[in-house]
Amino acid sequence: MDYDVIDVKAPNHLHLQLTFRDGVCGDVFIRNSFLTGVFYELTNPTIFSTVSCKDGFVAWGNDVDLAPEVLHKQLKSSKVVELV
Repeated sequence: MDYDVIDVKAPNHLHLQLTFRDGVCGDVFIRNSFLTGVFYELTNPTIFSTVSCKDGFVAWGNDVDLAPEVLHKQLKSSKVVELV
């Protein structure tokens, strides 16, 4: 699908750079207020830095992932997204 993530980088803690199959790309900044529940482990910079693409999703080794379709839609209209 066009909204599959094909590349993800974590240049800094809580900052992702995404590239989608259709060429849409941009930056995602994750705020501490987002890091609750299953996302709490991402407060650890070592865990956060293990981010990768898995089946088109932004994923971490602890079975936490971000669905790409909403991020794609937001990054298509703005090159920067904040998850709060």
